[in-house]
Amino acid sequence: MKSAKLHYSYAVRGYSSYYKRKYAGFFPKLRAGIHLAGLHLSDLVWGHGEKPIRLLWSCLFFLCVLTFVNFWAVMPKVGWADSHGGLKPLEYVVRLFLDMSTNDRFQGYAVIDYIAVLMRYIYIGLFISVLYKSISHR
Repeated sequence: MKSAKLHYSYAVRGYSSYYKRKYAGFFPKLRAGIHLAGLHLSDLVWGHGEKPIRLLWSCLFFLCVLTFVNFWAVMPKVGWADSHGGLKPLEYVVRLFLDMSTNDRFQGYAVIDYIAVLMRYIYIGLFISVLYKSISHR
């Protein structure tokens, strides 16, 4: 993965004559930049499938981001005191992610609910892949 990142960063920068010839023009460099961004994102989200703890941390991070966005939709109708300092919207998003019953009083934007449900299935797939890689370690 490190050498792939290095290769695509050289391609974006035009490091040597080889990269200047092979990745001449805007679109080949853009394609290399997209590949580089995808590699960085894969590393951040789940460590290229080899770091289960990174998968857990990224899931918690995205749930907190969804809670923060949902927080601004819930606060005007519920209030700070009833939301227990913002912990009830966090509980709502986590329970939605885990497919548990939720208190609809703390439902904010509908798109947040859809993202949390979609995220559940994506993270299940990523978890199965990480679990398989850790069990059948080369």
